[in-house]
This record gives sequence, C-alpha cells and structure tokens, in this order.
Amino acid sequence: MKHDPKDTYARAAVHAFILIVIVLAFVWLAGCVALPRAPHPELNAPPKEEVLETADYGVPPEADHQDEIRDAFARLLLDPYSARFTFAAPERGWAHQYVLGGTTGGPYSPGHDFGWVVAFDVNARNAFGGYTGTQRTYAFFRDGKLRAILRNEGLDIFGYVWWYAVALM
Repeated sequence: MKHDPKDTYARAAVHAFILIVIVLAFVWLAGCVALPRAPHPELNAPPKEEVLETADYGVPPEADHQDEIRDAFARLLLDPYSARFTFAAPERGWAHQYVLGGTTGGPYSPGHDFGWVVAFDVNARNAFGGYTGTQRTYAFFRDGKLRAILRNEGLDIFGYVWWYAVALM
C-alpha cells in the first residue's frame, strides 16, 4: 500500500485545527471566570443601623466642593474642558475601608469610613470626540477634604456590589 503525502498533510491540518479550537475554547472559558476582588464577604457588608446612628461623619464639605470635584476629576479625563457635571447635595455616607485603601486597618480590612458623599453625573468626550454618556460617580469627603472619587462597578457573579476608587486624594 502506497502512502499518499496529501493525505498526511490533510490529517495534520485537521489535527491543528482541532487543537486551535480546543485552546481557544479554554481561553474563552477562562475569561468567563470572575473572582471576587475582596477576599472576605464581610468586607462588602454595609454598616449596621446602630453604627450609622452613632458614627462620626466629620464636618461637611466646603461651599466650593463642586469646584474641588471638577478639578480632581479633570485629571482623569482626556478632554476635561468638555465635561458636563450635575451635582447632588452632600449627604452623610460611608465607604468600605478596602475601597479607600484600608485607611485604618490596612488593605482589605473590614470596616467603614464615614464622611460626606456627593453624588454627581459626568459626561465627557472620549478619544474619538464623542460623548461617553452620563456616568454616576461619587465624591467622598472626610473633615471637609476630598478623599476619593468612587464609581460603582455593579454586581459580580456572587451578587456583591463592587466599588472601586477612581482616584484617591
């Protein structure tokens, strides 16, 4: 029986194709795995009601807090002059310590920092010159000073709401 080289090349091509499909499937599946960013579920727990009632929120932000937010956020934008802001009034609030960099207990320490939160919407131009759409963002103040600009990432696969600090001051 004579061995046909064309048949050998065809078989090698099919095997290579199958191997590529298998590798791509593994890469695709690995990309679907979402791991929690905080090592313990209690890090994402809100403070208890009695803690909220007795917490020290510090002094509220100064009257020019909107200008301070604009200036801080401008450093994050490609075209800061195009930014359109809409601000809400400051309210007492809290943030997870792990979001703020573990200010009192080190990174990933359970607990909360209390202060004043200013919700604001921002819409700015992207690299293509088009507006990105309004995005809800939060400024966290403690003792009248801007400490962080925060954004909500939404729910992960475990149902936790994850926040991340856009900028720490």
